[in-house]
Amino acid sequence: MTESIGAKLTDLCEFILPFYLSEAETETYPYAVYEQTTQEFRTKDGVYKITAESTIRVYSTDFNEAQQKANAVRAALDGCNDARYIIQFLRQSKDCLEDVWCIEMVYYVKQTQ
Repeated sequence: MTESIGAKLTDLCEFILPFYLSEAETETYPYAVYEQTTQEFRTKDGVYKITAESTIRVYSTDFNEAQQKANAVRAALDGCNDARYIIQFLRQSKDCLEDVWCIEMVYYVKQTQ
């Protein structure tokens, strides 16, 4: 099995706003970046699985825009559980630094196929 969690997150979110792995390739707001830590394992019955803790950060110079985009990302991810992926929201935080808002959402993602 090939890990495809990052590709799935991108597929679900790139229509909402520009979506990048680890570092933005733009200075235009809003945009989002994601990072993930993956683990691979086999269950007792021999089923191979991949899990990840995925962190998505939405950036904008306008709080309302950041919140609206973060809500749209969350709605897209919350509705995505299927036979291949289970995506579970864990926590969210908000911060502002130098007039740029960051809304961080952390997800647990399990890939089973």
